[in-house]
Amino acid sequence: MFCRNCGKEVPKDSKFCSSCGQLQEVAIEKPIVKEEKDNNRLANILCSISLGLYFGFPILSVIMYGIAYGFSTSDATSTLSGFFGSIISILSSLATLAAYVLMIVARVKCPKSTYAKVVMWIYIVLFAMSLITLIVIIFACAGAIASCSNY
Repeated sequence: MFCRNCGKEVPKDSKFCSSCGQLQEVAIEKPIVKEEKDNNRLANILCSISLGLYFGFPILSVIMYGIAYGFSTSDATSTLSGFFGSIISILSSLATLAAYVLMIVARVKCPKSTYAKVVMWIYIVLFAMSLITLIVIIFACAGAIASCSNY
C-alpha cells in the first residue's frame, strides 16, 4: 500500500505513514507519481492565467475605455481616445487568443487535469453562446433591413 499524502510505501497494518506521518485511514494500491502532481500543478497555473486573461482583460478594457472616452471633450482628444480604444481592442483580442492557447497547452501537457477539462468546457460553451448570439443578430438585422425596404 502507498500513502495518499506523499506516495511512499506503507505497510498494510500501519495507521500512520513513516515518511510524512499522515494518518492512513485508506491507503492506495499504486504510488502517486510526483510527475503527475507537478503536471496537475502546471495545468492549474496555466488554466488560472488563462481564465485571468479571458475574463480579467475585458473588464480592464471596459475600465480603460471609460477613462479614455470619459475625458474626450475636443476633437484632438477624441482622436487620441479613438486610437487608444483601438489599441485596447487589439490587446483584448490578443489576450483572448492567449487564453485559448494556454488552455490548449494545459490540456496537452496534463490530459487528466480536471481543472483543464472544466476550463475547456467553459470556453466551448462561451464560444457556442457567442456564435448563437451572432446568428440571432444577423437574422434580426436582416429582418430589420427587409422591413425597411417595404417603405
